[in-house]
Amino acid sequence: MKIIDILNEVMELGRSNKKAEALAKLNVIEDQLAAEPNIQKFAGLLYQRLGDDDKSLHYLTLAKKGLPNDAEIYFSIGCHYTDNSQQMEAIDYFLKAIELDSALPTAYEYCARAYEIVGDLDNALKLAEKACAFAQNIFPFINLGRIQIRSSDLTAAAETFERVDELYPDEILPDIGRKRVQAL
Repeated sequence: MKIIDILNEVMELGRSNKKAEALAKLNVIEDQLAAEPNIQKFAGLLYQRLGDDDKSLHYLTLAKKGLPNDAEIYFSIGCHYTDNSQQMEAIDYFLKAIELDSALPTAYEYCARAYEIVGDLDNALKLAEKACAFAQNIFPFINLGRIQIRSSDLTAAAETFERVDELYPDEILPDIGRKRVQAL
């Protein structure tokens, strides 16, 4: 069986919520992973999905050397740093991902969150607004509204939650956001 077939099998096991089995299978073939950047990237993304942060970062870092212009690699490394409470490192990687692919909506959203966590609400707002321009779901808008509340711009937050309610009328989160604004 080819290594790519085994990696695809690992991915399917992960999707089927058989993470322990997937991780065990991936660990068995780890020494067979070629020094090919696309294989390293695939392995790094799989390890990340399966929750092995150390191996994920190892393979994504190797892949980055061979694929220096791959925005997904930078985004995934940024996620690693966010997951491990290293927000400044995460911001650097998210910004690089945005530089390489300015239409990567999750990079804007996650970078905004990282900026919010470190207390840089101005940059958080700018990136959250950009994330909304690409939004494919409710979460960038909810993130923007939350940051507007933290920035004490309650009028803007109320407007954001109204807009979200218009775009996603069956969601409860805009109601919660509006009630929070009213309470403040």
